Amino acid sequence: MSDLRISMAFELYDRTMPFVDGSVKPAGTEPQMLVIYEGTRHPRMLDNLEFDVCELSISYYLRAKSQGLPITAIPVFPRRLFGHSRLYVNAKAGIRSPKDLAGKRVGLPSFQNTSAVLIRGDLKDDYGVAVEDIVWVPRGQGAVAFEAPGGTKIEPIGGGKNLAEELASGGIDALIALQAPPAFKKGTGEVTRLFPDTRGEEQAYFKRHGYFPIHHLVAVREELLQREPWLALNLVDAFTEAKRRAAHYYDEACFTSLVWGRLSLEAEADFFGGADPWPYGLKANRKNIERFLQLEYNQGLIPKPMKVEDIFFHTTLKT
Repeated sequence: MSDLRISMAFELYDRTMPFVDGSVKPAGTEPQMLVIYEGTRHPRMLDNLEFDVCELSISYYLRAKSQGLPITAIPVFPRRLFGHSRLYVNAKAGIRSPKDLAGKRVGLPSFQNTSAVLIRGDLKDDYGVAVEDIVWVPRGQGAVAFEAPGGTKIEPIGGGKNLAEELASGGIDALIALQAPPAFKKGTGEVTRLFPDTRGEEQAYFKRHGYFPIHHLVAVREELLQREPWLALNLVDAFTEAKRRAAHYYDEACFTSLVWGRLSLEAEADFFGGADPWPYGLKANRKNIERFLQLEYNQGLIPKPMKVEDIFFHTTLKT
């Protein structure tokens, strides 16, 4: 019997590199590896089910799943991020602490993307700033059909305006951004981070919550999983092996071009005490996922509560 041909679309990370160089592939498959940026990968999967296996935003996945899109996740989480370092403020907006965001205009890529969901949850749970206290200014609709929940202030940016430029000019007071805005990079002080000691805030978050927040998971076409149920666990095993191999890249002192990369690796190992901040499987990630499911429902992004068992393929529930 020939191996199953599947297409796999994901971002290029150290932990997915072994798929790209061919050193790892899911057992029983002949994969076509596609490195595609999320800006096009997400809509291609969510609109057209273009790939068999696809890295997706967990927020977009939950909304699509709740609307009946025939995809199901496996407990592989290739993208995680803290939110503190991605909150930028206009220095003249009078924002010195998270509580000062109340009544302010905060720009973001879309209201429903994963970063936005998590940061809103953190602002409420850790700093006492409710979703309804802020005026949210999204750049776009997002990858899944969406209606604003009642009581939430959403004012989409119009006229082709650029959020980073709006932050610098004072059109918005703060911005959630993956990449540092140009005005921040200039170092003139016009735009600063909300949290000057971002590493300290993020380490405190980890100690408080016990996990590194999940942003993306891996989704598979439901028809394929129903026809080939063995595939789910083989995919989990393959991603786990790819992550294990990627960790050894850094055994070479000059693998990364970061001058103090080695010292950073040692500092992280010391902070995490040998634990893996990037675990796969459900047992190690249940608390992380359950909180996100609750945030998604509380913020009006899914119509009814969802359980972990609702969103992952049944053969992976004991991982």
